[in-house]
Amino acid sequence: MRMNDYVIYYKGLNDTHQFGTGFAVHKNLLSSVKEFNPISERVCTIKLNTKPMNMFIINIHAPTENKDEIDKDEFFEEVATIYDEAPGNTIKIKVGDCNAKLGKEPSFRPTIEMHSVHEISNNN
Repeated sequence: MRMNDYVIYYKGLNDTHQFGTGFAVHKNLLSSVKEFNPISERVCTIKLNTKPMNMFIINIHAPTENKDEIDKDEFFEEVATIYDEAPGNTIKIKVGDCNAKLGKEPSFRPTIEMHSVHEISNNN
């Protein structure tokens, strides 16, 4: 992968591409980019003209578990609203860092068995 083959769509706190969200789009796919929406350093979206259906991708960087509950609730409500307001005739995908910790609870064993480094899950 050569970085000069990609265009970076990004929103962050500064221009160092640290703490933010974005997308790296290969130059061969640039004609598919319909819209990039940099909502905040924690949320951005991109709409792609693809076949057989268009795609709407939300990239998130969720607050960590030690952040204020009100801030976390507002963040996840914002993401839910963005998802719900996306066009209905598109494939909707959420990607990114949810700052989630999956623990060793029985409900997760079919997926991760006992391989988690965390004893218990967090609310994210």
